[in-house]
Amino acid sequence: MVEDKCYFVYFVFIMNGIGILMPWNMFITSKAYFSDFKLVSSKGELTVYSKYYLQYVGFCSMLPGVSFMWLNIFVNFGSGGLMKRILFSIWVLIILFVFTILMAVCDTSHQVILFFVFTMLTVILLNSAIGVYQSSLYGIAASLPPNYTGGIILGNNINGVFVTLLSILFQYLFATLRRAAIYSFLSALFFLFICHLTFLALRLNEYFRSNEVLRKNDLAAKLESTIEDVPFLRIWKQAFLQVFNAFLVFFVTLTIFPAVHSDIQATNPNFIIPPEYFALFTCYLVFNVFAMLGSLTSVWVKWPSPQTLVIATVLRLFYIPLFLLCNYNPKGEVRQLPVVIGNEWVYIFMGVTMSYTHGYFSALAMMYAPLSVTEHQDKAGMFACAMLMTGIFVGIIASFLWPHVVAM
Repeated sequence: MVEDKCYFVYFVFIMNGIGILMPWNMFITSKAYFSDFKLVSSKGELTVYSKYYLQYVGFCSMLPGVSFMWLNIFVNFGSGGLMKRILFSIWVLIILFVFTILMAVCDTSHQVILFFVFTMLTVILLNSAIGVYQSSLYGIAASLPPNYTGGIILGNNINGVFVTLLSILFQYLFATLRRAAIYSFLSALFFLFICHLTFLALRLNEYFRSNEVLRKNDLAAKLESTIEDVPFLRIWKQAFLQVFNAFLVFFVTLTIFPAVHSDIQATNPNFIIPPEYFALFTCYLVFNVFAMLGSLTSVWVKWPSPQTLVIATVLRLFYIPLFLLCNYNPKGEVRQLPVVIGNEWVYIFMGVTMSYTHGYFSALAMMYAPLSVTEHQDKAGMFACAMLMTGIFVGIIASFLWPHVVAM
């Protein structure tokens, strides 16, 4: 039996798990650059685009991502199978990030609406590519041992920590939001090149090639077969509980993070974290560090069981009202709902537990999904990934409501 020497294949899946969410995390952690610099009026006033920047980005990110991810299950986009889809998607991401950097360099202060339109179009195209990239990567990982799917989830969460630390570093080093954002986007561009190179190297790896040969139903052969050959309804029924868990975990999280989470402010003006860094540390850094630790825990601990995981994912719904009761002050709205949870440490503890359970339960759901079917594990993995993205999309839509709820 060929072994994964030096865990090279596992490392490649972690690296590409990082690369998948690089565009999304760069756009949300650069919130200040967009909402406080690029999308304000020429007089420095807030616009509707700056007030709801994260919600607009979330909506434009997930609509094409969800659509392409579901299509990727049923439709073969071109020849060559999943490997070619991934490499093509990475090149699309690279080209779009070059365009994003050029837009950052240009002065758009008198063309706010045009900049907003170009930014949202870029986000739509980015996430169309991400939808194909992510679904294809999960499809390949589903035919390997379960820990390779866990490696993708781990990479997703490492990405969040990596991007947040870069944002803190660049905000500290550079005096302007524009320059900090440019260096953030350049970092993403560099990392996407690395993802491309590692995936090319994967084709030469003996362990990966042997697994492709030993599969009972080769992925490429399945993709080139007719739709009728794949029992989609049976796969869906067998994997339903786990794909529902994936949906619910991401729905709860994206209802809160980042739209609500990033607008929660300290009630104590002398709190240890300065106001300008409060959201970066208590929202982005806390979420990404503990989501990563949660997904890492799933490598060694597999509890709850596939049958009882749904209880834990349903209980996470209580996080939504709890975060709204914190000192959440959305831009452009006057909060009327009383602040019940005003202690910063209680709020941070809530953020830690929400983030940890997100990483842990999402990793379990994604690992359990391919194991819940007797064949076509790749399709079960792709179904779970599509429901994950659907959960993100529905959660983002729900986040549009919360500024109005607390202002009632």
